[in-house]
Amino acid sequence: FFRYRSKSNIDKNYQLINPKNYGAEPIYIKNIIKTSADLSNPTIWHSKSIKSKPWFVGDKWSDLLEENIETFKSEYNFAMNQKSLHPGNEMLARGGKWESIVFYGFLANKKISKFFKKSINIIKRMPLCLNFGFVSFSILSPGTHLLPHTGANNLRLRYHLGISVPESGLTKIRVGNETKSWEQDKCLILDDSFEHEVTHKGKEDRVIMLVDLWHPSLSEDEIQVLSYPVFNKYGKLK
Repeated sequence: FFRYRSKSNIDKNYQLINPKNYGAEPIYIKNIIKTSADLSNPTIWHSKSIKSKPWFVGDKWSDLLEENIETFKSEYNFAMNQKSLHPGNEMLARGGKWESIVFYGFLANKKISKFFKKSINIIKRMPLCLNFGFVSFSILSPGTHLLPHTGANNLRLRYHLGISVPESGLTKIRVGNETKSWEQDKCLILDDSFEHEVTHKGKEDRVIMLVDLWHPSLSEDEIQVLSYPVFNKYGKLK
């Protein structure tokens, strides 16, 4: 089912970076094997049974997020001072700053979660990929370029909801070989196990809410197994 890249089975030519990540320490690989941008290439967990693509069209879950945009924006605006540097900032961000607020799922900060009670009640209705993903706000300052990289696994789809996108055409994300812009109050759906890259050429912060859901190619039985508590310990410090 899996190809798992751990410290013990990674090629010696890889350079490992293990930043402390909100109380957890997942494996980050600075230089993974380069593949075609239109191929899934996660750094840690790779389910061989999943056939995927870089971009997905809107669905009932993106509709649910868009319908509740005002709740998400309200709670973010109230708690925006809780943001901190994203663990990938030093490794990936150039020319600006990448910050985040992780409030639900893997890596969530329980002290921060209390600010997002209404948001959590809404997203609990979704098939959340909590053992291998999370829910967060991602904040990019003007001029930030996030270098090409791939996510840790291919078990999820990542939903990006535009919380504050004042300069849509100037904030772009390339996934695979296709580039799109975020839009205010709208959702993008992507598989972050494909190579992706972000550019922000505007003059104001770009804020999105990021929600990880189980990949639709997974069966109910597979999701049940992957939801076992043992996987919740994935990457966490003692």
